[in-house]
Amino acid sequence: MSDQPTPPQQSDNMNDAQEPQDTAAANSASDIENTSTDAATAVTDTPIDLNALTVTELLETFKNLLDNAPIQNIKPQVEDLKHELEARAATVWAKNKAEFLASGGSEEDFSELPDTREVDQLDRAYRKKRKQYYESLNKDLNENLSKRRALIESFKGLLAVEENINTTLKSFKALQEEWHTAGPIPKAQYEVIWSTYRHHVENFYDFLDLNREFRDLDFKHNLEQKIKIVERAQELSALPDVTKAFNELQQLHKMWKEDLGPVAKEYREDVWNAFSAVTKVIHEKRELHLKAQDAIRAQNFDQKMALIEGIKAQSSQTKSTHKAWQEAMNSVQTLRDEFFAMGKVPKEKNKIIWKTFKEATRDFNQAKNDFYKNYKSEQLSHLDQKKALIQQAETLKDSEDFEKTTPLMKKIQSDWKKIGHVPRKDADKLWKKFKTACNHYFDRINAERDLAKQEEIQNLKQKEAFLAEARTMTLPTEQTDALAHLADLAKQWRHMGKVPAKKRHVEEDFEQLLNKLYGGIGLSKEEVAMSRYANKLSSLVAQENDKLLTQEAMLVAKKITEISQEINQLENNLGFFQHVDKTNPMVAEVYKTIDMRKADLSLWKAKKKSIRAL
Repeated sequence: MSDQPTPPQQSDNMNDAQEPQDTAAANSASDIENTSTDAATAVTDTPIDLNALTVTELLETFKNLLDNAPIQNIKPQVEDLKHELEARAATVWAKNKAEFLASGGSEEDFSELPDTREVDQLDRAYRKKRKQYYESLNKDLNENLSKRRALIESFKGLLAVEENINTTLKSFKALQEEWHTAGPIPKAQYEVIWSTYRHHVENFYDFLDLNREFRDLDFKHNLEQKIKIVERAQELSALPDVTKAFNELQQLHKMWKEDLGPVAKEYREDVWNAFSAVTKVIHEKRELHLKAQDAIRAQNFDQKMALIEGIKAQSSQTKSTHKAWQEAMNSVQTLRDEFFAMGKVPKEKNKIIWKTFKEATRDFNQAKNDFYKNYKSEQLSHLDQKKALIQQAETLKDSEDFEKTTPLMKKIQSDWKKIGHVPRKDADKLWKKFKTACNHYFDRINAERDLAKQEEIQNLKQKEAFLAEARTMTLPTEQTDALAHLADLAKQWRHMGKVPAKKRHVEEDFEQLLNKLYGGIGLSKEEVAMSRYANKLSSLVAQENDKLLTQEAMLVAKKITEISQEINQLENNLGFFQHVDKTNPMVAEVYKTIDMRKADLSLWKAKKKSIRAL
């Protein structure tokens, strides 16, 4: 069959009105732009979150589009990028103007214009490239038109050539191959050129009618191919992917119309009806699919608007802390992810949904940026405060005066916690320095305390042994010697130091023993108290610490004041009982208490006198 022609469809038996709508046949310049590749369509239909990009990133995206994407497919993206860049420039201009006016300038003197130089340059490059593309495309279309006109003339000339029929058929098939590869032509010339082409091909077939063998063989070939097309269309009608089935159906119609010639007259109607019927099935399935898609897209629109409202809510809510803004940013990011993950919206609502989304995210980002502009200055202030605390901690970390320094170090730690965040790049470094200084000091305290605990345990052992020995001793018979001996016992006890807090009962045991021993040498309670106080003062004097004596004097003065006030209060209370007999139990108890407190007062005054005598 290689020598047989493959003529196109004859309009006298099946005209164009009988053909299904062919969406791929025109191949004009406008059709080429509208028939994008899947990748290009995906880029166009999937918006980029321009608000998340910096100006530099926006410009880079624009450049990448010009360098790498088909110029005929990027118009929507270019328009979005231009709008965003111009909005950014307008924002900067408005800020500069506000600062100029705030500094005392007048509106008449502000001559600055929004800086759109880079975007204007890219836009000019885009328009130039787009113009060159369409100029080149139109040139190619017109050249293809000239080629097809020349081929038609060659088809016409076949009828005037006197040569072997097989040679003529080979020439015919060669011209057909050229015709099929001649490329698209201007849309306005499409129907005329194809009608002229079919007319002259039909004339050639009429010429071939003299050789029915060749004509019938070609009819048979065309019928076989068209049956295969029908069978493939029937397979497509069962595909679950309706879009894929419809797109392939368009290619089948193109093959039917442009690549295959007619069939025998008795088969033409049947084979066409079969193809038309399955075409109708696929078209109906597509219509149902599109309706379902429309419903889904309408639902997507409502859901996306709800997500946008969620973003707006985050913008309107008052947030005064870094933590609150972090939570808000996480929420908005979740909403954005859901927005982009959600399917398409109705085509007529795509621009409004995208515009609304961009405005909502832009408002949120503006509010966020305003907060962090102030937050940054606060962080720098916090940085200075923490540096000052680090300096204090490093100054105190080697102090030996634990009693005075420890409260200061604890306050420094407390102040550190109250200070807010610092710049992230400084946070870890600052914390490490602060922690090192604090740990150094408190490790020293802990080591000192461990040593003190060991000393207290040893002191306890000494005092327990000393107490056991003191319980068995015999005092001198002379009172003076006995007093001196008891004073020495108290002095030795004091020099043994502190014991663990849980073992402080040993101190009480020793006090009880001393009181018993003092009582055994015939001294009154007051004499015992003053004798022991004299020993205490001697110990304080021996330590050569004026601070301790001053503290003791303040304690004595405080006790005298407190007891005096108590006595006055008790005596005032007696005024309420002036007509009550003193033998009354309640009144008697008050008098008894007053006498006891007066005795105590006398003792504390004696102690005060002893201090003054030093």
